[in-house]
Amino acid sequence: MSATASSAAAAAKDAATPAAQHAARAAHEEASAAATVGAEECAAAHESGREEMDATPPPSTIHEDTDIDVIWHNLYCKSDFTIMRGWSCGPVERILADFGKVVEAGVFDEVVSVCASKYMFTVTVATHKSCKELDKYWFAVQTGEWEDEETGQ
Repeated sequence: MSATASSAAAAAKDAATPAAQHAARAAHEEASAAATVGAEECAAAHESGREEMDATPPPSTIHEDTDIDVIWHNLYCKSDFTIMRGWSCGPVERILADFGKVVEAGVFDEVVSVCASKYMFTVTVATHKSCKELDKYWFAVQTGEWEDEETGQ
């Protein structure tokens, strides 16, 4: 065994003694206590901010607790539309039906996937259309308000 390997083995053996482990634990507890003081201050600041937030009720939604995330992904890389993300008051059944109107209008070259749940509506599509061309459809699916005849309302 070389001198370096033997000194490393001796150092490892010394670190394994109960006294060394106790000293390491004490040093760790001191560091943990110091960090906790900052955490307590953060918690106090959070609570004072929470009082202000609790005083202002959130806008009412169909679910009474949160809005629905609406996300459209585009797989066609030559379009400036890669992703659109927003929210809607729903309900998700209305969003799904309105998205169906957009599909019927021929807006997308392909619908790859649709995922609808209580709090999220996500679609993956392929289209060469630009964000500007999709804006009116995006708005209609989010709000349920249609501006043109071509989508069925």
